[in-house]
Amino acid sequence: MKPSLDHEIDSDPVWDLVDQVPRIEPSPTFVEDTLRRARLADRTSSPWWDSLPFSKPVLGAAAACCAVAIILICLKSGSTDTSPPFTEIPETEIIELEDVIATELLIAAADDPDLMSDAELLSLLF
Repeated sequence: MKPSLDHEIDSDPVWDLVDQVPRIEPSPTFVEDTLRRARLADRTSSPWWDSLPFSKPVLGAAAACCAVAIILICLKSGSTDTSPPFTEIPETEIIELEDVIATELLIAAADDPDLMSDAELLSLLF
């Protein structure tokens, strides 16, 4: 016959240790303190912008005005240089650069033949 579950729990040594622990009585204001903490935990804090003295539309308009002012200041302080942003490269340098690129591509194709297709190699050669 199996011993009952109650008998197993009663014979557990942990319960002997629990019985040896001195009993601690709660303070007389335990209930009030617990209820006050529960009430305070329920309160949610409002976001920081709700504490400002202005309404949201007024703040939005002020931010938009500041953004427009910053954009206007940046546009006014732009350079008045009318020169083109780049200079023309002479035709001879372009031809030399194309030759160097084609040579490098042929060297790469000689090192690894699978790098380019036959059509690409023919367009480099002719």
